[in-house]
Amino acid sequence: MIRQYRSLSGLISFALALTGAHTVSASQNPTPTTTQSLTETDPLLTDGSHFDCYEIPAEPGSILGFGMTSTDFEPVLMIAQGQDCARVAGVLYFDLGNRDIPDSARLHFRAQSSQYLLIANSMAAGQTGSYALASSSRPASSDDAGRRLNRSAPEMRIRRLYGPNTVIDAADPASLSAWFMPELAAAMTRLHRATDGYGIGFDYLVDGQDSDLSAITYTLYEAGSDGEPGLRVRFSNFGQPVDLDFKLHWTSDWVITNIRSLAPDGTEKWNLRDTVADALREAGG
Repeated sequence: MIRQYRSLSGLISFALALTGAHTVSASQNPTPTTTQSLTETDPLLTDGSHFDCYEIPAEPGSILGFGMTSTDFEPVLMIAQGQDCARVAGVLYFDLGNRDIPDSARLHFRAQSSQYLLIANSMAAGQTGSYALASSSRPASSDDAGRRLNRSAPEMRIRRLYGPNTVIDAADPASLSAWFMPELAAAMTRLHRATDGYGIGFDYLVDGQDSDLSAITYTLYEAGSDGEPGLRVRFSNFGQPVDLDFKLHWTSDWVITNIRSLAPDGTEKWNLRDTVADALREAGG
């Protein structure tokens, strides 16, 4: 639940008005900027990272742009659905860094409704510090047609999973429930207890006992007729190619319903749901 938020107004007239910040008009700066901060009292996402939430009025059909820079932490920007920050319905777009401008995140998208939520966040849990936030708005043009404006929220979710500050504690049901569908999380908890922590015997996120990952890539796709997303994560682990296929489902966040390991010819080597179920049967759990 979001405990606090600041409100953005005047976006369509290129003016950014925030509580405690001055308003910059279009004649002064077409991309108004204000300075804010993430603090220890700000609300938390499920991964333990702090965030600020801003309500964004929008003109349907226009292209909205936002930028976030910080030298105190790696910034993350998200656009979510919802009429207010107390009722976030789901993340639509995100950016977690820009190669051209260090310590920055930028996103822009075509507005299809009159209200959005902008979430200013950090990449790692517990990070705090100041950041600058900028906004812009303009009518859509033919150059925007067919353009993939931003990476998706499911992709960001799995990128966080492979981030340096994310650890899934197999002994903690709450940790598993934060990342997996309830049925799978419950089965993994039972297996951990039935096998005294041995589980399935290997790390399903790297398809091996240990990890030395390189050349990691993420490819999002629509997994089926239900529209649920899938994400292919490919990397090299100690020089050996690994291809993992994640299936995801939206609850209060994107959670994993299954992971499949694929051979070079695309055939399935194992999948997490069946592997956990088989190990549970063998363990008598």
